[in-house]
Amino acid sequence: LARRKRFCLLELSLNRRLAPDVYLGLVAVVETSGGLRLGGRGKAVEWLVKMRRLPEERMLDRLVARSAVSRRDMERIAERLVTFFRRAKRSPLIRRYGESSQVATLALGNLKECQPFVGTLFAEADRAFLEAAFRQYLALHEPLLVRRVRERRMIDGHGDLRCENICLPVGQAGLTKPVTIFDCVEFEPAFRCGDMANDFSFLVMDLEFRGRVDLAQALVARYRKRLRDPTFDVVLPFYKCHRSLVRAKVRGLAWLQHPRTAAGRAVRKLSRRHFQLALRYARRFAPPRLIVVGGLIGTGKSTLAKSLAESLGAIWLRTDEIRLTEFAHLKQPREGFAEGLYAPRVSALVYQRLIERSAALVRHGRSVVCDGMFSKAVGREALRAVARRHGASFHFFECVVPRGVALRRVARRYARKADLSEAQPEHYDRLRAGFEPVRGWPERDWSWLSDHRAPVATYQAALVALRRAWSLP
Repeated sequence: LARRKRFCLLELSLNRRLAPDVYLGLVAVVETSGGLRLGGRGKAVEWLVKMRRLPEERMLDRLVARSAVSRRDMERIAERLVTFFRRAKRSPLIRRYGESSQVATLALGNLKECQPFVGTLFAEADRAFLEAAFRQYLALHEPLLVRRVRERRMIDGHGDLRCENICLPVGQAGLTKPVTIFDCVEFEPAFRCGDMANDFSFLVMDLEFRGRVDLAQALVARYRKRLRDPTFDVVLPFYKCHRSLVRAKVRGLAWLQHPRTAAGRAVRKLSRRHFQLALRYARRFAPPRLIVVGGLIGTGKSTLAKSLAESLGAIWLRTDEIRLTEFAHLKQPREGFAEGLYAPRVSALVYQRLIERSAALVRHGRSVVCDGMFSKAVGREALRAVARRHGASFHFFECVVPRGVALRRVARRYARKADLSEAQPEHYDRLRAGFEPVRGWPERDWSWLSDHRAPVATYQAALVALRRAWSLP
């Protein structure tokens, strides 16, 4: 009972920030000799929040359904929210909710909770794409998330800014009254605290879901005008995607409770629409990327490629794997340099297969990390053309290390049989002699990476290079 009272008091204080004349006070349900009653003397057995009833016909969801909302109404709502965001509580604890690790936990955790709906409400391929999109965004935009924390954009917000929770004042007299926004999330700070753009995105998403992109645009336009936030447009699609998935999950759970009823079927349809909307948002903030990691043997290509693929949610394609799985029948008992599996004709087929797979994946919106020597210009050019043809961002990393470092690595790896590659130290000089340098490419398309440092440092340097090449904030 004490816990219930504490949550009622919290609900009261939090909601009075945006609806002070609606949340009137706390009322006890007391036990008397004549039974239960509201207030008065007696033993409290329950606590309730006393609220003023709001006119249902003035709720924003009802108004939107009747096409009875104007651009001016959206501007008033935006003004109300901007004022709220400026005055909202900020603290070191609240800032933590905006850290990239917390944002990742929230977004990926919610997506994981959508797993029960795979195969019924959306496909596994779509779930995999959404996870990849989130991972790509979080990895490439981590500095931006850090910057937004430093800019004090993390607030104790509302947490549930949907049309159902907004009431517009009535008539001409209402033009001077503030918009009423109620029913914030009081039970879980992680859902309420964080980036103000995350809070705001819920309403933008909800309007777009209801087919009123024009109203969403009016809302965003006034927000941009009143609140200086130069990176707002970069984070908005990400947060809209997360919010749409939250609604997909909530409605999916409601469907599971009553799957065979008319109401259940209706809510199932809404859930599927939310999943589709989330996919559309994800395609905006996580366009396909085609990253090629090349260089001589022993330069750390595969270590870097694996790290990039995992962090960016990309598909990792390896020439070594393609060679050993698809062309194993060409392997000879004793192979010399450039013989058997490594004959020029076979290598050309291996790279052609990798290029074909990359094109198919990128065409369907997936990001790819290609891992191989790519010693010939023709292979690199072919992948750059694939990226250009399908509108994917492209970058080629040439990994380089001192000759002695590479030879030691290759010798150690070959002795342990610790990798798919069958390269040996004595191959190094001949491979180097046949490596065609990159010529005539702009800096945005390629860079050198020296992997004689710790792998994590090389990986971080690669992310910095990608952000610079793709002009990411």
